[in-house]
Amino acid sequence: SASRELRIRGTFKVKRPTWRSPSPKVEITRREEFVESNLLQPGVDHHIQQGYESFGSSYVSDREQEVLELLLRGYGADTSAEKLDISLETVRRHRKSIYKKLDVNSQADLFALFINTIPYVAQAKDEDPLKIYMN
Repeated sequence: SASRELRIRGTFKVKRPTWRSPSPKVEITRREEFVESNLLQPGVDHHIQQGYESFGSSYVSDREQEVLELLLRGYGADTSAEKLDISLETVRRHRKSIYKKLDVNSQADLFALFINTIPYVAQAKDEDPLKIYMN
């Protein structure tokens, strides 16, 4: 029987695998690929930073983009006006235009849209992740 064939004087015969392990060069290449694709990617903080700088850029003007970035970073309208050296009313007009162009009705909607685009930041490569998300 099969069990008798495996026994030699009361011990089990161990069969060694016939396949060979990959060469060390192949192993290094696989390891490098793994490190590059899984470990060397920028962290979440980097993606969020890139997102702040590029989110909505294909839909809004350059000045609106500056207002949008400050809005996403949590700055109020008065602080944004001061940082950009424009009037408070101009910041409000830019915000209204941003909401209209991005089809959002509130700051909460805007933040939700921004958070939904974070996974697309790396794919966008300094371009607008919202454009990828919308397609």
